[in-house]
Amino acid sequence: STAPTDCALLRTLWPTFQTTRVLNGTNCCTTAGVTCSGGQITEIFIPSTNAAGTIPSGLSGLKALKYLELSNNKLRSKIPVELASLPIVDLYLDGNQLEGSIPPELGRLRLRGIMLFGN
Repeated sequence: STAPTDCALLRTLWPTFQTTRVLNGTNCCTTAGVTCSGGQITEIFIPSTNAAGTIPSGLSGLKALKYLELSNNKLRSKIPVELASLPIVDLYLDGNQLEGSIPPELGRLRLRGIMLFGN
């Protein structure tokens, strides 16, 4: 099961993505594209799901998030600087409609994979 705080937070943030993927309301870890470990959300994998919203800065509340894959959607926003506070090692935001510059704070992340092209 998931820490109630992680699922509760993800439930509030999920509509921001405007994705066709439905979040399981009772246990978000059983949602396709959401992975948990030790009761915390560690991965969000929703590429090519027609997400047309924004990337919420509130993702920074998911303190165990290591993998964020939002590629090939229609997300329109700046890359939230708050992502730099997470233990992210894989960040895939390519193929969206993101705006602005890459926050320099992301340079603090110890990434093994990053894709930002096609925005």
